[in-house]
Amino acid sequence: MAKMITPRAHRPIQTWINRISTLLIVVWFAVQFWPIWIRPGPRTTVISGPARSDGSVDFAAALNAECSAGLTPDDNAAVLLLRILGPEIFDNVFDDAEVSTYYKLLGIEPLPREGAYFRTRENVSPYESIAQNARCDDLDDASMTPWSPSKYPELERWLVANDEALQRCLEAVRKDRFFDPIVRPKEGSLIDIQNPLAQATRPISRLLRLLVTRHLRDHNVADALLATQTMHRLSRLLAQHPLMNHQFLANGHSAAACASDEVILRSGQLSAEQSRRYREFLMSLSPMPSAIELVNHGERFAILDAMQVQFLTAEAGFRSLQPNTFLMTVNEGLSKYVSAMKEPDVASQRRAIDMVRKTLDQETKLRLADLGTLIIYPRGQMSTMLAKISSNLQSPACDQIIRSQVLTSIRYQLTCTAYALVEYRAMHGQFPTDLRVLVPDNLPQVPIDPFSGAPIRYTRDPERGSFLVHSVGENGIDDHGRKRETKQGDDIAVEIALAE
Repeated sequence: MAKMITPRAHRPIQTWINRISTLLIVVWFAVQFWPIWIRPGPRTTVISGPARSDGSVDFAAALNAECSAGLTPDDNAAVLLLRILGPEIFDNVFDDAEVSTYYKLLGIEPLPREGAYFRTRENVSPYESIAQNARCDDLDDASMTPWSPSKYPELERWLVANDEALQRCLEAVRKDRFFDPIVRPKEGSLIDIQNPLAQATRPISRLLRLLVTRHLRDHNVADALLATQTMHRLSRLLAQHPLMNHQFLANGHSAAACASDEVILRSGQLSAEQSRRYREFLMSLSPMPSAIELVNHGERFAILDAMQVQFLTAEAGFRSLQPNTFLMTVNEGLSKYVSAMKEPDVASQRRAIDMVRKTLDQETKLRLADLGTLIIYPRGQMSTMLAKISSNLQSPACDQIIRSQVLTSIRYQLTCTAYALVEYRAMHGQFPTDLRVLVPDNLPQVPIDPFSGAPIRYTRDPERGSFLVHSVGENGIDDHGRKRETKQGDDIAVEIALAE
């Protein structure tokens, strides 16, 4: 009979190794996929409250509270502008609940549908009556030169229809504060917010430009200056909003105001006293917020809110990331961009921003040294890499807001200088030989060109009674005042010719 073989007993140590290995695998999977909640704080969400019902940070409520602190409806320019524009601005933008929230945040009762509200050009003269291209050309031409009702009867009808609304605008922009509530959409974040009130002010600016040229036709330069003052004040009010999209609208109003200022300057109707008073008004305007302030505060909140929404509502793929690691890394990336924006001049800022972008891009590439971390803790490693990619997406926005703010600033400074030159000529009979002659009586100092780091350029032509003040523009090359619109240069310029 064959001898039976008795199986060897398992060694106790092997059993324990198997058990521990199984436990480690279970723990590893639990660490990778166990739900992790966002921990509000300075490194993740910057602020800890107020909180929504789901425990997430309510960034919209925080910004609303900050912007409306100590403000009553009677002192809020946004309330007056809304009463001018009417509730139709919310149509196809907000739903009923969002409109109700907006009024509640403003602290006023809903406006009636019918009323003496601002009328858009389309409302006065429907598109069918005039070709679209002709409408645009007429508006551009009438905004740049004095015109008569017989030449542009449709524009005259638009002005007459809004005569009362424009008068109310003059009063509204005299308020010091502007609180346009942020209404966060149900399905979305601060990045997705709509701006019906701010957007609705664009036709007002267009109409004010027409008002300037119509007043100049009647040699009423005082009221023409009042209309440009209204545009400048409106731009400063819109700029009080903490989010970047409002700032772009504010800069657009400022550019429109400066364009109308050029029309007034070229009219030759200004006296020395009018030039002086208007120049003093321009120089008394509050400065636009810096690009750093916009990115570091409001835009940071908007980005963090968008990330927070993704973690709360996304599918399993996004939820498998480590939210706190992700938010901390996004914050660190934004802080690097903010530091880059603190360089002293535009060229240095752009180089620094590009360097941050390249550094973050390099850090998102998987290196051999990262393999160990990726295997042991893929959740954290992937969160870090994806957060750096998200941070890098802010590079174009940083560059764009720097460009917009700098262009707005230099146009404003050139306009102030132009008024100082016209004032000097009205007093002395000719333009000065050098801008330094204007200091300190007409200008506190000669403006510095942000694109060159040197004083702005100035030339005069006594025979033509003209002058040119300009910045070298983004290319850093002096194109002798030739603007980008001519396709022969890149300068930002104000050129005024007055009859001797």
